[in-house]
Amino acid sequence: MSESAEVVYEIVNPSDAYTMVSASPAAAAAACMVLGSGYYALKAPDGSSACPIFLGGGALEWFRETHGADLNEFLTSQRLAIADALDSVQIGRERVTTDDRKRHHDEHRSSMNDIGRRAWALAKAMRATQAEAESRAEPASA
Repeated sequence: MSESAEVVYEIVNPSDAYTMVSASPAAAAAACMVLGSGYYALKAPDGSSACPIFLGGGALEWFRETHGADLNEFLTSQRLAIADALDSVQIGRERVTTDDRKRHHDEHRSSMNDIGRRAWALAKAMRATQAEAESRAEPASA
């Protein structure tokens, strides 16, 4: 699970084109699994599969074989990296720099399936879960 430069991945889905950014291939794959519940795939910039579709199951085994980690443990231990990947989801195949990503999103979305806003909501929920877990782990001050 080595970290490197951020990579732009294409989220393969039946709706609008979306991309996600992550320095961690494992975090990107986990984010794709969470976002698509096994119905989305992830394509690396070279066109190779970074995460397959799991309609028939097998996600846990694939993740362990590919990334050397238990997916359920990874979802907890790398929650913030996964949230960052989910928060980076952007509509379109080309990344754009914009201060108003929601406006850009709404102007370019054609599908009723709002993958972008779902990704952002999941990222927010994962960060809230992490903050709650950290606050429980802090010792009470006397």
